Amino acid sequence: SDRLRAAGLNPLVLEASDRIGGRVRSDRTQGVVELGAEFVHGARAATWEILKRANLKTRPYEVDETAPRRFSYGGALQPVGWAMAEHIEALVARGEQYAGPDISLTRWFEQLAPADDPAAILARDRIARIEAASPDDLSALAVARERQLNTAGWDNYRLPGGYDSVAATLAEGARIRLNAPVTGVSWASAGAVVTLASGETLPAGAVIVTASLGVLQRGLITFDPVLPKRKRDAIDRLRMGPASKLILWFRRAFWPPFSFLGADKQLPSWWRAAEATALVGFAGGPDAIRLGQLGERAAIEVALAQLATLFGPEARTEFVRGTLMDWPNEPWILGGYSYTPVGAGAAREELAEPLSTLFFAGEATSINGHVGTVHGAIESGWRAAAEVLSSAR
Repeated sequence: SDRLRAAGLNPLVLEASDRIGGRVRSDRTQGVVELGAEFVHGARAATWEILKRANLKTRPYEVDETAPRRFSYGGALQPVGWAMAEHIEALVARGEQYAGPDISLTRWFEQLAPADDPAAILARDRIARIEAASPDDLSALAVARERQLNTAGWDNYRLPGGYDSVAATLAEGARIRLNAPVTGVSWASAGAVVTLASGETLPAGAVIVTASLGVLQRGLITFDPVLPKRKRDAIDRLRMGPASKLILWFRRAFWPPFSFLGADKQLPSWWRAAEATALVGFAGGPDAIRLGQLGERAAIEVALAQLATLFGPEARTEFVRGTLMDWPNEPWILGGYSYTPVGAGAAREELAEPLSTLFFAGEATSINGHVGTVHGAIESGWRAAAEVLSSAR
């Protein structure tokens, strides 16, 4: 929106929900906790342009001797320097370096290590979880290509004041209508007409579609004429990976120092919240589906039982409350973020291609290795804005 306005246009942003930010949602009820996007991934991510413009403070999230990566295996917290840890890290690195025919991550790991190697299973599942994917479906070739294309860097940073400040900065000066879900788009070379759920119609010179891949796959927006087969196939071939977060608040921090905790349990990833006495449990791929099926109350109980086993009875005695952010069941989102399955080929490039007065943005359209990230979504918006301006010349 800001780049279109800078060029003299007056775009209107139509937001289906009652808030801006999409998959960015900051909770401030007891400190700052991120229910959605949490990390700025990389010191060269496009997000820094917005952060510097608004003078937003960040803090590196470091993995070091004072806060090492920890593991639980067989239901027990393993000591710092666990013998298997180095093997896991080496397999993660190799697992992201595939070169060959398009095969699944599972098949790639079958070539890397014996099927009964527990370190290989943990490494494979960590890669798939980060992608919010099943390892049986995730393209090992796509993972490797995305890692090679990534120019943002690999360090992680957080915003103590809340990630939603990025969305607020982007929204400054913009025309935005909340509670305005789009149900239809009629498009032609002369312009477009957008239909809202209320029945209201809005004429437009061009339309940038930023709906999530989950919404597009569910067919919640109809297009007239229908999208070309090439575009429909691209939407169908990609996957909207399920991802969920379970936040548990406590009276005090009773756990030992750690940065990330990888576990062989239903909640397989944990880290510390930025500005609250809370632990963040993350599930991506099939684990997220199972977590959502449990429901919030049962998911909290499962998590507390897991943490009590790992850290002691304080997990229960110091517990205050919990929240499950089940993104696959969140209206207008319907998932965590996109991933590339085996056989998807150039689906992202095809999804990103403009059609006359119809343009496409969002993390699923990222073609430079920044898929599934806030900065990938930002970059795709800049690209779509440039396409709109180019087509108007």
